[in-house]
Amino acid sequence: MTNAIMNRSERDDLICYIWDAYKDVNGFRPRWMNFEGMSVQDLRDEADYLSNEISNSIKRENARMEHLSNMLNCNRDDLERWLDYDNIYQEMYAQEMYEYHIDSELFDKWDDQYEHII
Repeated sequence: MTNAIMNRSERDDLICYIWDAYKDVNGFRPRWMNFEGMSVQDLRDEADYLSNEISNSIKRENARMEHLSNMLNCNRDDLERWLDYDNIYQEMYAQEMYEYHIDSELFDKWDDQYEHII
């Protein structure tokens, strides 16, 4: 009985980890996965796979940020701040276009024409 309780707890932990880690890796949750049909070993294997994917993703991101920092001759903190500002700007830009029903192609043409001024 104790083993069943421990397995159930480990099972729940693995399912929660997979649920969140899959979203971190792929951007959406695996709603189609039949967790009840998976053994604890299947869940461990999937969790290990996702853990490796996350680790590889972090390594790629660190390499990308190092490359950009070197290319722009800046430190990582400054680069991250600039990228955050750019993301905020892009989100605000997209929201305004949606709210005012503005055709994005119009702005793309404007950006192409006047990009050298900015």
